[in-house]
Amino acid sequence: MAAELFSSEEKPYCSDLSIQAEEPLMATATPTTVFLLLEYNGAWGEKALDESDLPQAVKARLKTYAKTNPTCKVLLIKTHHSKRQATPRFFIAQTKEDRTDIFAFSLQDYSQLLELDIDAVLAGDDAFQTNRWQQPLYLVCSNGRRDRCCARYGIAVFNALWEATEDAPAPLVWQCSHIGGHRFAANLICLPEGVLYGRVRAEDVLSILEAHRNGQVYLPNLRGRMRFQPPVQAAEIALRRQLSAYETEALRFIGSQQYNHEWMIAFLHPASQTVYDLRVAERPGETLVYESCLLDKQTRVPIYEIQIIERAV
Repeated sequence: MAAELFSSEEKPYCSDLSIQAEEPLMATATPTTVFLLLEYNGAWGEKALDESDLPQAVKARLKTYAKTNPTCKVLLIKTHHSKRQATPRFFIAQTKEDRTDIFAFSLQDYSQLLELDIDAVLAGDDAFQTNRWQQPLYLVCSNGRRDRCCARYGIAVFNALWEATEDAPAPLVWQCSHIGGHRFAANLICLPEGVLYGRVRAEDVLSILEAHRNGQVYLPNLRGRMRFQPPVQAAEIALRRQLSAYETEALRFIGSQQYNHEWMIAFLHPASQTVYDLRVAERPGETLVYESCLLDKQTRVPIYEIQIIERAV
């Protein structure tokens, strides 16, 4: 199916095409271990950070940090109008295996970001202990200027999440700029764990919230845990399904080795004191899907062949 087959009036939604192609959600999360989340209530363009009215020095600072830290993602965020404030907020979150944290800052103006030592914050420097955020954050991509599927589904999911959490003293739910994977809209990140869900609908919100509050993942919409590379995401989800392991930390990642397009990946299941070795082979599939509603670029859906090998500790 080529992009030119669709007229401008009849272009389908990329999310609908993805569902029709039966593209799996599993192992589609963009690996991310650090999030820089900056409140910005102005209009968001297709490239939200670049097209914002933020000071150029602040844009350069955030973009340079992300460029030198490949698993860092910079997102603009905004919350419900009733909880917006005159001065912007800034969150730093990390989702690493050995450290999951959120730090919150209330800025007098955006230029304060030029002096903030992000690495020291992430390292847990004592100077920033009072900035620790003790609540979760829920981020929903709603940037319709980037892709119309994100607005089509993201706004409804944001509203449902807001209604379910609006009694919290500080906002927990935020709209955010591009997460990655328009065709999986609505996309929802739960922090600090870095669990990414896709194809979320308003009716899924309460189930996902309940799971997260109980320290669990909600498998039906799980794209992956963002701390992991896609083959590890695939292995973890396959093992969770086999063991009915819903607790977020039910599996402890031990390590992985890659051999061309195959990986040996090991997880410990602490509850049973069993180590599982998973042989994961990534193969190019036959299915092509459009990456966005622009219908200008297709991607081939990979196939993960997974063999689970059990061994006692």
